[in-house]
Amino acid sequence: MKVTLFIILLALITIAPSIYYGNKLFDGKVTDKPYETGLDYNKIKHIIEDNGLALTNIKPAREGEKVSISFTMQMNEGTELDGLTFYVARPGSASGTKTLKADAGPDGAYHGSFETDGYGNFILEARAKVSGTEISFQNNFYINQ
Repeated sequence: MKVTLFIILLALITIAPSIYYGNKLFDGKVTDKPYETGLDYNKIKHIIEDNGLALTNIKPAREGEKVSISFTMQMNEGTELDGLTFYVARPGSASGTKTLKADAGPDGAYHGSFETDGYGNFILEARAKVSGTEISFQNNFYINQ
């Protein structure tokens, strides 16, 4: 009897908080056609990998509210990107996504600037078309005070 009571009590202590936090953290977002969405995600992931696309060597420098950023974009030889645009965003923030006007330099280096009133984690994202398919790839960077 004591063992049964202990098991029931243990189940309540572990299951009840799990249900509570599961309901609290679920954002309610349901994707229409999740299988097709997953196939599209895999297709874009393979395009990025096959073309060797990556954002690397991200070096931010902050002066007041202006942040200057230098980064490189890697890609395989012969890869053509149509409509390449860069964006900067804060993860988990309502500040939104800002377009980053970046000028191309030698060897795939880019330089741009944007304004922010905070510091911490940011996301640098590149969007373009490769062989008619819209793709986006990103990398995180950190801005100190």
